[in-house]
Amino acid sequence: MISAIVLFIQDLLFCLLFALAASLLLYQTNDGQLRLSAIVVMLLGFILYLVTVGRWSKRFWTLLTILVQMAFCWIGALLIYPLRLLWRWLKKPFGWMIGRVRGINNRFKQRFELKKQARIQRKQAKEKDNSEEFAAKRKLAGQSPDGKRIFVSGGRRK
Repeated sequence: MISAIVLFIQDLLFCLLFALAASLLLYQTNDGQLRLSAIVVMLLGFILYLVTVGRWSKRFWTLLTILVQMAFCWIGALLIYPLRLLWRWLKKPFGWMIGRVRGINNRFKQRFELKKQARIQRKQAKEKDNSEEFAAKRKLAGQSPDGKRIFVSGGRRK
């Protein structure tokens, strides 16, 4: 993943540098005019680069990227090694404390989940009661449960 990002950045920098160099060269030699022959020559040069030197440079940059990644891994391991030693020394004396903290954390998680489930159940029960109460109020108001007016005796609407 990192090597792909590095290669993308290298390709982008190469293209920007090439565009700048080509622009300056055309400005200097052709008085700023863009000619078809210049574009064709640049494309042929780029294809020739890809076929010959481009393969070697790709291998070189891939190898260089792998070496840089390995160097970062080694540096990271050297920086983390003292912390790992410290953890090994302190794990045994303080292991009981870590177990207690984990137990307390698990109990809090269980309580939180139970409270969350109870809250959901209360909310569902309240919605059910509200819908039943709302339907009863509609019936008293002369409406059907879907909210439409119903006719009462005498053909009048309420």
